[in-house]
Amino acid sequence: MNTPVSHHPKEEMLLEFSAGTLESVPSMCVSVHLHFCERCRAKVSQLNELGAEIFAEQNSISVNDDALDKLFARIDGEQLAQAPSNKQDDGSGFPQLVQKLVAKTNGPKWKKLTSSLDVARLATGQDKFEVALHRICAGGKTHNHSHSGKEYTVVLSGSFSDEDGIYKPGDFLIRRAGESHQPMGAKNGECICFSALESPIRLPGVLGWLMRPFLRLHPV
Repeated sequence: MNTPVSHHPKEEMLLEFSAGTLESVPSMCVSVHLHFCERCRAKVSQLNELGAEIFAEQNSISVNDDALDKLFARIDGEQLAQAPSNKQDDGSGFPQLVQKLVAKTNGPKWKKLTSSLDVARLATGQDKFEVALHRICAGGKTHNHSHSGKEYTVVLSGSFSDEDGIYKPGDFLIRRAGESHQPMGAKNGECICFSALESPIRLPGVLGWLMRPFLRLHPV
């Protein structure tokens, strides 16, 4: 039996996703969340039906040049989000959207950031966010850090916690500029997350100065 998802995108974000107006990377993160979350899938379905009814009532409307591309991207995202899950470290059991991104690099290319944290960057064809998998080892504690921009995170497997709560598969989080926290992996196993980072994180003191070259973003 799947563990209920506790942390969700706000309804306004789901509305943008349904309308096809959400930016590509946040839309990816919502799609990954939908893979796990029956509640949000149902909500998006309701929004889609409402949008279809409104559309049918209009005689004619003007749309942006890229509206059709966004519509197909949203449909694709919803189909990917409903694929079955069997989460494994090679990426074969992740949501299908994540599988496709992992396949572009022939499997996760893990690089160690700290003794507790590994990263595998993913190619998405955009230059605003660094999209990556992050893996926290069992019981591992990351450095306390703050954010200089938005970070979207969806837990894929395992769990982690910080000062604000415990996060399990499917949980969707947004950290914004100025917020700080210290994630810690659960002791019973490693945690893997799908993350999109808009700006580099900030570490305090001398450590932050020393680590700055390693914290630069690499959107691909």
